[in-house]
Amino acid sequence: MVAQALQSAGVPKFPIASPASPSCPPRHGLRAEPAGMLTGNSPSPWRTLIVGLGRIGQGYDYDLPASEHVFTHARAFSQDSQFRLVGGVDPDAGARQRFTTRYGAPAYASVAEAAVSSPDLVVVATPTEHHLSTVETVLDHCRPVALVCEKPLAYTLEEATRLLELCRAHACAVHVNYMRRTDPTTAELRARLRNGRIASPLKGVVWYSKGLYNSASHFVNLLEDLLGAEPELQQCTEGRITPTGDPEPDFTLRFAHGTVSFHALRAEDYFHNSMEWFAPNGRLRYERAGANAEWFATAPEQPGGLAVAAERLPGDFAHIQAHFTRALALALAGRPSPVCSGDQALATLRLLAQLQPFPNPVCT
Repeated sequence: MVAQALQSAGVPKFPIASPASPSCPPRHGLRAEPAGMLTGNSPSPWRTLIVGLGRIGQGYDYDLPASEHVFTHARAFSQDSQFRLVGGVDPDAGARQRFTTRYGAPAYASVAEAAVSSPDLVVVATPTEHHLSTVETVLDHCRPVALVCEKPLAYTLEEATRLLELCRAHACAVHVNYMRRTDPTTAELRARLRNGRIASPLKGVVWYSKGLYNSASHFVNLLEDLLGAEPELQQCTEGRITPTGDPEPDFTLRFAHGTVSFHALRAEDYFHNSMEWFAPNGRLRYERAGANAEWFATAPEQPGGLAVAAERLPGDFAHIQAHFTRALALALAGRPSPVCSGDQALATLRLLAQLQPFPNPVCT
């Protein structure tokens, strides 16, 4: 099921460092701009190395029809002609064998061994606590032009800031896989907010499970894109710590164009994320992590004043990772793109870090 496939996107913990091996030669002479855009002539296709062959690396859609589902980096990059998979990295021999069997590219036990693949683009799909050490090792052994990091960048601002500083020092652009920003549903919402078909100010609620950093951060980042950066935050409850160590507070964000409250679900055996907006001219229902999005316009002739029949918004959740990859190609070419930059992901993390152990008594 799609909902099950979108549970925590981690992979088994493992050390990335290994004995030194020859580094990749510098490639193409491109330089990263502060926002993560590139200048110069882009590689074609982008030689892509995936570090971490777990669920988001290759697992979620491994046994699903390739034409119907694209939920992983391996499948998305393998199907896009603008990229070429040149290798994968994982300490697990079984994961490496599955990758090579399915995608026909070599798999390595360490980043150092994978340096021979000379990647232009490296995807960091290791557990969040290993993101910084993974990037350090990648930059020690290779000279990628760009890097894609799984969300969140890190669990602390210090590590996330250090990660971005390292990449800037190595002229390596950073983008982050907050993939909801790049799917067709979000493009439609962005357009409607811009042209007034969804009026503001709006009020909304987000229900989330599986943790603040693992799950709610997707919606925080998405809403920063749609409703305005640097929202005001008010914490409502401290919440619990999940079995995986991720906090689950309730909180409210006040954006330039609306206010949205976040509420955590104590859900151990299932996954649920949803969002609902009430605008002056209608209601949005966004469910199954965006797989279903419906708009109910105002209809004065109807009891209650809202349309009974919903307008289904365009979407393609089954290929959500393919849409991220296409948007990434635009960003790598220096063209306008909704893909999340490293600096934007850092802003999201900075906001989450404001949530304190002791909550305010009430949200007003």
